[in-house]
Amino acid sequence: MNLAQATITHIESTDSVNIVDFKISNQHMQMVSLELKGSLTIGTQVTIACKSTNIAIANSKSTSHTIPNQIEIEILQIKDGKLLSSIIFDFEGNRWEAVVTRESFAKLNLLEGDRAIAMLNVSELSIVERA
Repeated sequence: MNLAQATITHIESTDSVNIVDFKISNQHMQMVSLELKGSLTIGTQVTIACKSTNIAIANSKSTSHTIPNQIEIEILQIKDGKLLSSIIFDFEGNRWEAVVTRESFAKLNLLEGDRAIAMLNVSELSIVERA
């Protein structure tokens, strides 16, 4: 599980749906939640989580899709298996992993040390605890 310390910067709620904005160092992320503890308010420090298999990797930012979380990363290590590739990357001082198909990652021609974009859908982030 990938973890990072974040600060809640905005909460928008309607009925039982919540959209929560976070700041992690200099980057912003967003999540959608059907359940949000009342103690979570703007300025609250939290730990966010994302599974490795829920992260896509791209060469550059794009606006031709509906994935709002596009974070700038540096690829630290690539481990290729027979079917899957594990991409270890630095995200604002956090060591995260993305697991994608080897075939799709090979098409990007990315190497260790390259800058890239990690993309996460808003439904793939969760708050695991207050920091």
